[in-house]
Amino acid sequence: MKVTSTINLSSSSRGWTGVKKHMEHDPELNHANKDILNDLTKYNRSGTAFPDEVITRRLDNFFGDYVREHDAKAIQNRHPERVYGSVKKYLDGKNKITAVATVGDMENRNELIKQLCPEGSYKAIQIPSSPNSETLVITNSAVAKKFYGVYTKALVNFLKTNYKINGASCYSYFIPGRYSVHVDEAGAPHIHYELYATGKTKKGRPTVSLNQTLIKYAERATGSHMSGREALKWYRSFNDQHLTRALDEQFKKVYGDRFKGLEFYRKGTKDVGRSMEQVKNIKRQEDELKARQQDLEVERQQIAERAELVNELEEEITKIADEIDPQRPPISPAEELVLARGPESYGKWNEEKEQHDFLPYVFTWLRKFAKKLKERWEEILKREKTLDEREQSINMREKSLTEQEEKVQKTKEEIAECLDSLGQSKMAQLVRNNAENLGEFNGKKNQLSDLVKVAIEEATTKQLRQTKRQINLGLERKYEKPRER
Repeated sequence: MKVTSTINLSSSSRGWTGVKKHMEHDPELNHANKDILNDLTKYNRSGTAFPDEVITRRLDNFFGDYVREHDAKAIQNRHPERVYGSVKKYLDGKNKITAVATVGDMENRNELIKQLCPEGSYKAIQIPSSPNSETLVITNSAVAKKFYGVYTKALVNFLKTNYKINGASCYSYFIPGRYSVHVDEAGAPHIHYELYATGKTKKGRPTVSLNQTLIKYAERATGSHMSGREALKWYRSFNDQHLTRALDEQFKKVYGDRFKGLEFYRKGTKDVGRSMEQVKNIKRQEDELKARQQDLEVERQQIAERAELVNELEEEITKIADEIDPQRPPISPAEELVLARGPESYGKWNEEKEQHDFLPYVFTWLRKFAKKLKERWEEILKREKTLDEREQSINMREKSLTEQEEKVQKTKEEIAECLDSLGQSKMAQLVRNNAENLGEFNGKKNQLSDLVKVAIEEATTKQLRQTKRQINLGLERKYEKPRER
């Protein structure tokens, strides 16, 4: 029997909580899916691939160093509001990944029921959403438990198997968590489950981004560079085959030779044919919708990456601002409300997408922050210019004082030499040994000037007397006259 398999991945802020209502299949609730067969709900099974403590430990080991380093920088940069405090709180603010894995379709399941279940243990019923279409439902409890148990066991085994390719193991990039197997819907049985991404960005930083984790996983497994779309296609192709193989092995184990085997094939447009026209149209529309959803998911992941880059840029800008102006005043509570870092605090809730449309708000914040940063930078440049002018003024004053000191020292030396020439050696020594500061020396300058004047007058008078005496002696010798007294 030819079957096809499919795995759809989704990333949202609500994660497993967003699909909890669908998981319960409570008949009292108004479900969007109208094809739930309530008599089969009791065969659904839920559980977890790993105990919570194992998942917590692995996530702590992977994200712990990054969270601690981030918190330390936030505290150092005086931003306690950005401290995560723990890996759990860090992950709470990130998107969560959920997946749906389906093997086969309604026709495959009906054919297997006819092939493996005794006649009379099943019946045909109308599909609630398509009154003109029918599907088979097993009515015998024991037969139903055995048949649907094969689906449950195979789907859970698929989830709990750490598939490896070229040294790249699935669990190194995606850690499976809670799951729920549904066999009570008109379509094929399937499994819902959650995944914890443990990928790396291009810069090597740990990330929970579905798109970046898929790219790293695919590149490690294939050795080829891939885009997000190519990585998603590779992931689905690789796991779809394992999903079909898991169901094939479980049916062989339980039903033995009665089971004719499953053959996986990748469905194309020409393979969508159905015996019932309405079911054919529904399946074709579903295929088109799934293809569109996959394209939208890739686009949404790319937008999420851009938002993550914006957050990184925001942190870098804040870090630069801290280095430029560590004493800058904090923003006001009103600004904090508008410019808060977390998207939940300033985003707008989109009812249709069930998520926050926060990217435009981030760019608005970024523009405002850049404007504030520019204003602060201009203020810093202005302050630096003022400081430079003051420094130049101080340097000029110091230079002037130095010149005055040199001039005073030169004046002191000239006075001392003058005093030496006038025979006032003691006074000259007193001037040379005057080590007092400039102000005190200037205060005594007048006193020194008076002393110098007296010394000059005395010296001049003495010199005149000697000159006059020499003149008289000369006259006496020449004219032999007595000199005048």
